[in-house]
Amino acid sequence: MNVSKFFAIVLLAIGITYSAIAANGADVAQLTTRVSNKAPVNDITKLSTEFNKIYFFTDIRDCNGCKIEHQWWYKGKLVSTVKGKAKSDRWRWWSSKTLTTDMVGEWTVKLFLDGDIVRTKKFTYYRPTMQQRAATPVQKRLEKEEVTECEVQLRYFSEKLDENPDDAYFQFMMKKWGKRCLGE
Repeated sequence: MNVSKFFAIVLLAIGITYSAIAANGADVAQLTTRVSNKAPVNDITKLSTEFNKIYFFTDIRDCNGCKIEHQWWYKGKLVSTVKGKAKSDRWRWWSSKTLTTDMVGEWTVKLFLDGDIVRTKKFTYYRPTMQQRAATPVQKRLEKEEVTECEVQLRYFSEKLDENPDDAYFQFMMKKWGKRCLGE
């Protein structure tokens, strides 16, 4: 075996080992329109402006205590960073981005564990044509309209606080649901 073939095989082996190490820790990393029961409901690469929110769901394994970071990039510029920490050997964690119609284009979301990039996902946010909108199945259009328990509770207590701004119970419940749903 000549020297160049030997080095090529060694470099290939190192590359494969590095890829396996880098992928370790993130069992799932996908973009979705909704998270239900700690799981993504779909796996998307394109999102129409009929939706105004997208989630980046990650299922972190064997990385208790790892620092997790989701970076949201739009047209090559970092627009948002969400940081967290895995609190068990299996940690399902997601972040979201609210989109407006002036944000159409190419997006990239990067997953970092302890400062090392582990996964990268891309999606296109686009304005659908009338034909595309008409061809969208009803179920897809309804997915964006499903309301979570958090949204219901936050809306309810927000309305009650508007009616009774000094009510201690409504203030307490708004803080409780805000902390539970929004991390506030």
